[in-house]
Amino acid sequence: MSFTANVPEGLEVEDVMATVQRWLPELKGTTITVDGRPQAPYERLTPRSSPLPR
Repeated sequence: MSFTANVPEGLEVEDVMATVQRWLPELKGTTITVDGRPQAPYERLTPRSSPLPR
């Protein structure tokens, strides 16, 4: 499975790393982009207020 995430600007790198490391054994690839960038290629599927799974 591949994983693409749009993360809010200002999110701590350590928080992103902790989440990715938790799921890394299940993933073939990851893409993480800062939300709101004009080149963001994907449409949001969940509300912005939803927390990342821990």
